[in-house]
Parts: sequence; structure tokens; C-alpha cells
Amino acid sequence: MQNGLISIGVVVLLFLFGAGCSSVAETGEETAPSPDDRIQQTLERELHAAVLDRLHLLDQAVLSAAAHAAAVGLDDPSTHEVLANVTDTFSDCVIDVITIDADGRITGVYPPEFASAIGSDISAQPHIRVLLDQKKPVLSGVIRTVEGVDAAVLAYPVLHPDGTIAGGISALFSPAGLIGGAVNSFEMTAPFRALVITVDGLILYSPDEEEIGEVLFSDPGYALFVDVERFMTRIGVEERGSATVGLSGVQKQIIWDTASLHGTDWRLLVIKEC
Repeated sequence: MQNGLISIGVVVLLFLFGAGCSSVAETGEETAPSPDDRIQQTLERELHAAVLDRLHLLDQAVLSAAAHAAAVGLDDPSTHEVLANVTDTFSDCVIDVITIDADGRITGVYPPEFASAIGSDISAQPHIRVLLDQKKPVLSGVIRTVEGVDAAVLAYPVLHPDGTIAGGISALFSPAGLIGGAVNSFEMTAPFRALVITVDGLILYSPDEEEIGEVLFSDPGYALFVDVERFMTRIGVEERGSATVGLSGVQKQIIWDTASLHGTDWRLLVIKEC
């Protein structure tokens, strides 16, 4: 359930990359794009559009649920039906949807197998504090749930007619599930692959499920590679770009863009081995 701890992510991308095949050099000098470069750029655009579309659909569903609760009350039976609708509509990624009161206590949950969480105080969680104190929607960082699942929270405040906080609606979802649904909406085949990470390098999505939840370049040995350090510095601060990273004779060409929602950024990478 949603009373987990915020996971601390550092960057872990190295085992995916190599050096020297980018059509845009580190100096910014451009060469004519090859057919593969154009394919990679098209795939990046498709990945960006698909991930944002899925994020915005979930965001709209939670917003609509919060608007409904504001109109009829958090405890109205129809609000529970709205929670069920959000969960069922996004069954490939949503784990549960809850209502919380103004004190940050869970007052309702769907699906019902998580009903034991009702009454739990989650007010100390950073995203819940943003929700209640600032009355703003929030997309959290990654949370390790009590079941050991890496998830994120998308939540909206519920306000009384006078503008004071009544509570909120919070959807706990799997970023890997949401992004996987986006990636499956278009064709991406070898030698290209998609990877989605947080700005500090936590892997949210990879076609290799064993990599999800890892941190890119966490092995101290990777610090020896200048290309890796340069790449990781850039991707931590640049919303979009391209780079080529070299490692042990392997070269990887990477382009990336950013999907942003409620102040949280995800880096969307398309990688080609060359």
C-alpha cells in the first residue's frame, strides 16, 4: 500500500552504453543524419508522445475523481465507485486508489483487498504534505511499498467550497506498467531500445525487467570512464540532448527528451548500439 518509503535513486546507466557514433558531437557540431539517425529521432518523438499521453490520461482520471469527491463528498458511496473506475480503467498500471482526509488518514480504498489500510496515517509522506499544505496536485518520486513494489503516486487535493482542504484522491501506480503500455503502442525493434529514468538515474522502465528499479552506473568501477561521467552529468540537468558513450569497445548512441508532470521529470531515452 501507499505507506511506503521514498526510494533514494542515484544514476546507473553505464552498462547500456558505448562511445563515438553520435550524429551530434559533444561540441554541438552537426553532421548529416543517417537513415538510422532519422529512425532514432522518430522513435524518440513517438516515445515522448506515447508516455505523455498515458500520463495525461491518468492525470485526467484522478483530477475527475477529485472533482467528483469535491462535489458530493469524500465519504459518498459514489466516490468509491469513482475510485473503482480509475483502478479498472488503468488496470495495467494502477495498484490502488485511495481517499484521504485533511489529516492525511486513509478513509477509503479500492480495490477492497487493501481495505486494511483504512485508518492509516500517511501524512508524513512528502507528496501528501505537498497535497495537503500547498493544495496542489503532485506526481511523487518512486516509493517502495510495504509489498516491496516500486511505485509512484499521482494525487489531487479535494477542497471544500470555501477553498479549505477536505483531503485528496491518490492513485498508486507502477511507472513500468504505465510506460510499458506506452511503448507497446508503437513499434520499436533492434538495434533500438527505450529506457526511462528519473533525473537522478533510477530506472523506471526497461525492456529488461531485471533492470527496473536499479540505479544507473552504481558500480564504482564506472567512475573510471570519462564518457560515462560526462553523460550522467548532462542527463541530470539537460531536458533533451544526444550523446555517444564508449565502454570496453562498445558504442551506444543515445538521444533523450523529458516528460514532465506536476514538477516531476522523467528522462525518456532511445538507445542504439553502433
